Amino acid sequence: MKFFPFESITYRSKMSSDKVLEKLEGVIEPKKFIRLEKIFGNNTDHKKYQGYLKKKIFRVTRIIGYQNAFLPLIYGVVEDVGQDTKIKMTMRLHVFVLFFSLAWMAGVGGTFLLLCVPKFGEETFKPALLVPLGMLLFGYVIAICSLTMKALNLKSIF
Repeated sequence: MKFFPFESITYRSKMSSDKVLEKLEGVIEPKKFIRLEKIFGNNTDHKKYQGYLKKKIFRVTRIIGYQNAFLPLIYGVVEDVGQDTKIKMTMRLHVFVLFFSLAWMAGVGGTFLLLCVPKFGEETFKPALLVPLGMLLFGYVIAICSLTMKALNLKSIF
C-alpha cells in the first residue's frame, strides 16, 4: 500500500531504445503556456503529453481539457539493457500542490484530533464529529488515485 503521492515505475520492453524513443516522440509535444482548447472547446488535434524529450530523458505531463491540480509530473529515463530496454519513470505531484495538500491535511487532521479525541470516552458521541476524518481520507485517496490512474495510462505506450 502506498502512503505518499509518489511513484517509481520501471517498465521493460522488448523494443530497442530507439524504437521506444520514437514512440515517445510520437506522443510528446512541446509544452505550451496557454492551451486554446481550454478556452474555445475540446480540440483533439494534439498529442497525449506535453513536455520534453532530450536524448534519453523525458519530463512530461498529460494534456487534458480541464484543470486538475493533482495531475502528476512524470520524469523518465530510457536505458538499454542487453537487447531489451528499461524505462524508469517517477511520478509525483507538483511541489505547490503537495505542500498545499499537506497543510490542508494537517489542518483537517488537527481539527479531528481536537474535536474527537476528547469525545471518545463520553457516552453521547456524535457521528458528525467524524466528518474531518472523512475529509482527510478523501484528500488522501484523491492524491494516490491520481498517480495510479496516470501510471496505467502511460503503460499503454510501451
